[in-house]
Amino acid sequence: MGFTVNNAAEKSAARKQVLSDEVNAISTCIDRAGLYNDSIQRELLVDIKQYAQARNEYFEAGAETSHIRQTYRFGDSLYNELKFDVIAKASAGEHTVASQLMIPAVNSLSDLAQQGEFLRNSRVPVETMRLLLLLGIIVAFTNGARAGSDSNWISALGFSLLIGMTLYLILDLDSAREGFITHRDQQEGLLELIRQMP
Repeated sequence: MGFTVNNAAEKSAARKQVLSDEVNAISTCIDRAGLYNDSIQRELLVDIKQYAQARNEYFEAGAETSHIRQTYRFGDSLYNELKFDVIAKASAGEHTVASQLMIPAVNSLSDLAQQGEFLRNSRVPVETMRLLLLLGIIVAFTNGARAGSDSNWISALGFSLLIGMTLYLILDLDSAREGFITHRDQQEGLLELIRQMP
């Protein structure tokens, strides 16, 4: 059970880190858009803001799988538009230095989005949770049978609460979109970035 809690906590921390990295990557794209002249900069900032808003919608999609996939695909289509726009400007031969810096920054957006989607789908297997529940029941029955009529109901209640809270903690850590443990702080960084954009 301790191993499963640790595994779920590591996955939760990895999801938070990817979201923080994604906010930083979008911020980097905003900064590097400033290397272009004013007209191109405005155009790129509009595209970047639309992408950031799409990513926020992805995180706000809740636990409904179809809505999550829909918002993910929409963000991916906006990413492709941004990428082809930057590549087209690089191919035109103008703004060579700006494009050399912008293209890797834009590419990192897709990498982080894919990594985040992979981590969202990486969950503690249902079989593991069933095994832990079964193990808790067996241990409870074993202790109850061994204690006989002199069993201490306070100890039994404490054990049941401990097992129940541990299983709930695993489930809560395993899902960033529901429950008490969320990635709201990291998402606030994305929202603040969107608010600051022109």
